[in-house]
Amino acid sequence: MYQYPNQFTQGNNHVKYSRSYGWESAEGSPSCGYILPTILFIVKQLKIQNIIDVGAGNGRLCFELFQAGYRVVGVEYDKKGFEIASASYPSINFYNHGVLDDPTLILDKENKFDAVVSTEVVEHLFSPHLLPIYAHGLLKDKGYLTILTPYHGYIKNLVLSILNKWDSPTQLYGMVAI
Repeated sequence: MYQYPNQFTQGNNHVKYSRSYGWESAEGSPSCGYILPTILFIVKQLKIQNIIDVGAGNGRLCFELFQAGYRVVGVEYDKKGFEIASASYPSINFYNHGVLDDPTLILDKENKFDAVVSTEVVEHLFSPHLLPIYAHGLLKDKGYLTILTPYHGYIKNLVLSILNKWDSPTQLYGMVAI
């Protein structure tokens, strides 16, 4: 079992950082138009019911999955996104956690999940290797992890390689940038 970093806890209180991703409303992002059909197709093929969205943002994808008949829970690290999601979709449980948190904090209140969905999140993580570790802690045996991330093309990847900027964070827990 992965040992979660104790430098991010103070007693029983988890240290929260104030990184904001700019959530202002419960309106779906433009990418929701192509992400939602893909996620609905995947979860239908998997024949599952119990889903957790890691990096739920403003909760819109959770709401759409809920409307489609799935039992869904959302996890969002950004406090503003978490607040918007919780206020906009009160029938769905949301937790203000991130991949540095111990998943048992959620499992104290929820059962393990059939699937973890994480869309357009991994590219924002300073430690992306923690996402599958965190997901594993939330999943039932033989559960599924679905990660969707944008691909911006060969030219951007080439520039990142030439400049040796693949792992260059703008700030701790921030986005990778050139």
